[in-house]
Amino acid sequence: MTDASRPAERAYRHLILRPRDGKPLFRDDADRRTLLDGLAGLDGVGCLAWVLLPAYVELILGGVPDALRSQRLSLESGYARAFNARHQRRGFLFTGPPPREIRADELERVALDLHLTPLLAGEVRDLDSLERFPWSSLSAWMGHRARLTFESGIQSPMVIAADPDHVRAELERRIAGRADPRPGSVPRRPSPPAT
Repeated sequence: MTDASRPAERAYRHLILRPRDGKPLFRDDADRRTLLDGLAGLDGVGCLAWVLLPAYVELILGGVPDALRSQRLSLESGYARAFNARHQRRGFLFTGPPPREIRADELERVALDLHLTPLLAGEVRDLDSLERFPWSSLSAWMGHRARLTFESGIQSPMVIAADPDHVRAELERRIAGRADPRPGSVPRRPSPPAT
């Protein structure tokens, strides 16, 4: 098989998008739906896991490397244009570290950690509310809602995503063993010293 006729390798990228100006990325649910519509419009790229928080967006995308690059830029610029127009704003919206390549054998670990971020950021109070957090792919993994088109548009090598009991057990294990927030997450701020 020649290189030209060989199917392109699938690649996976972990993205963390933060607001450049430090203000929330979403002012309301309409903003969140706009970003989800952008994910649904990606061509040749699927989203294996995602979470939308006011302070940042975290995604795991999969696809052919060239498509990942172009479609990521399309997603970012499309959302920024819509957000800026809707909120009478100008300029760049996102900043963040460059997308990190993830090996297929790392996907499950990274996706489970991604799904913990609403709990670590204080958006939800416990595992039950985390499972039902509406702005994350975890609620689909746990069977609380149907998968969105962009969530089912890619063949995932993560077997765990089809087993809610295993997902919950892994999340409980991670919560119990978590001493330090993982790099890239929004850590809880320490309480101020008592005076």
